[in-house]
Amino acid sequence: MNDPSNKFSNLIYPLSLGSPPAKGKEEIEDLKNYIEVSRDFQNDTEVDLIKEILLLLEKAIKVCQIYHSSHPTYQKFMELLRKRFEACQTHIDPIVLRIEQFEIIFEDEVVYKNSDKNASVAFKLYKDGITFLSFYKGLTQQEIIEFVGALALASRDENKSDDLLTLLWEKDFEHIAYQVIDHFIETELADNEEYKAFIEKLNSDSGVDLKITSPEDLRLDESTEIALEFGFSPEILLQLPQDSSDWKKEELIPLTQSDLEEIKKIKEQINTETPLNLVYKMTAILFEVLHLRKSLSEYKEILNVLEKIIEPLVAHGNFFSATEILQKLRKEVIPLATQLSPEHLKLVLDVIERIGNLQGINRVEVGLKFIQPDRLGWVLDFLTLLSPQAIPYLTGLLKKVHDPRVQKVLYEAILTLGRENVSILLTALETGALPMTSEIISLILEQQKTRGKNREEWVRLTHLAIHKDPKVREGLADALGKLLHPMSGSLLLKLLHDPDSGVRSRALTSLSRFHDDKIAAGLLKIIIRKDFNMKPFAEKKEFFKALGNQKSIRTIPILRKILQREEKWFNLGKYDEVRLGAALALGILGAQEGPMALAAREALKEGTQSRRKIVREACEEILKKIGPR
Repeated sequence: MNDPSNKFSNLIYPLSLGSPPAKGKEEIEDLKNYIEVSRDFQNDTEVDLIKEILLLLEKAIKVCQIYHSSHPTYQKFMELLRKRFEACQTHIDPIVLRIEQFEIIFEDEVVYKNSDKNASVAFKLYKDGITFLSFYKGLTQQEIIEFVGALALASRDENKSDDLLTLLWEKDFEHIAYQVIDHFIETELADNEEYKAFIEKLNSDSGVDLKITSPEDLRLDESTEIALEFGFSPEILLQLPQDSSDWKKEELIPLTQSDLEEIKKIKEQINTETPLNLVYKMTAILFEVLHLRKSLSEYKEILNVLEKIIEPLVAHGNFFSATEILQKLRKEVIPLATQLSPEHLKLVLDVIERIGNLQGINRVEVGLKFIQPDRLGWVLDFLTLLSPQAIPYLTGLLKKVHDPRVQKVLYEAILTLGRENVSILLTALETGALPMTSEIISLILEQQKTRGKNREEWVRLTHLAIHKDPKVREGLADALGKLLHPMSGSLLLKLLHDPDSGVRSRALTSLSRFHDDKIAAGLLKIIIRKDFNMKPFAEKKEFFKALGNQKSIRTIPILRKILQREEKWFNLGKYDEVRLGAALALGILGAQEGPMALAAREALKEGTQSRRKIVREACEEILKKIGPR
């Protein structure tokens, strides 16, 4: 039995497997009856399914507070919730919900409403500043359980250590995203018991009377108030020395009396300024603080505030302001952090990486809806400042967007980030997440050239020539042909042995753009093999066309020999197609200038004396086309 005098009894009760108190029996019966009702949601509309999901969420929170995770009722509720999400996400991806105080909105329609603060899912989210909540396709059962568990834990009166945002942040969901704006800085602060206790603590420690009568009276000294506005915890403030003589030199904040007076003037202008101006001032002060040699915990706290400023800016399409903050992190903070310690540097790099994680790129997707085409350059500036780790998420977004202008921006950002990490770019190509293009192959080859041939990266690039997907191999052949890079030829020659005729054709077309003796030698090695005559005539012609386009004078003696080759009487005509191919190559060479052209024409003239009529006529026709020189 739960002991009412035991402050831990309510915490133990939700995890118990025994019988609940009598006062909860009606509620439990209602929950049990709910899951026993048979429902056919196959014909439900999208809105109906979302309404059902939110109602289930509300009830699932109660189930989580009453039953252990091994209880059948708990398991049935979570399974029911999973099925509803799956049914809904076959039609909608993502499910984006706008959170009001007591309502949840989907596409301008109210899909949930409950004004009971103790039970309302909307209020539980809204009170911690969550304004948008998104569920993405691929949502797992475990994510659903952890999300409901976080809502349930944040709802308990006993839970004072963590708010909902902290609990959600710790879970780091892959398929659940949310946006946060503080609603209650002014409206709720005066009624907050923790804040009252904090003020009383300041009163007793400092002897300064800070009575709470209205929000306007909640004013501390300049430095304390500024710190509170930027999200520093009361515990950190209470640890600060009261006497300025106790400060160490490296801990001093570089704010003079004139600075404080200027800040006071700024504060007086707050009521007439836009929120964006306040963001500029806030970030300016935060960067000023970051210039100090601070402890890791303080450093991390300031960086987290900057990260939280960037998130809503991106989600609302203000990529210009978000870029300014990210630029300062890269150009100013990283060099300073490098001087402090590897741990400080890692904190900064982690923030930049998180801004470009799955949730971060999901915010980019939302923010793109607010961007006019002539301002897409701001988006590109922002994306190119992210970590290369953002490439997989950007490739995912690239597949989802249909506007070619946006696709171009995403593609350019991927290329720019790929220059910092070719390995991640190769992975995107290997998995098929990124289309094969000449720009990407060029980037990889240039990196090999400028940084020295990286054995692992080069091997991975060559392995694309044997990728299981023919489309990838075809894309590689096309891309290599557009580059005319010295390293491209060897890969294209490998593709001539591909089992897919389409890949071989693309490779031959690309090789025709080169003028290289080494490629000519590689083509001849294939042509003089016995099995070459087994290829279709169209493919043989492509081989000889590519050979002629290499414009190599060294090939003429071999082509002359092929043209003059004779078979025994029982094999007459067996190699006519090969001879016609040789004549085609000689015609390409004969259309050039200089000694090479003369030698090719002489070989064709000899061909007009061939015993094979088909060869004689072909050589005569080619000589007519190229004309006298």
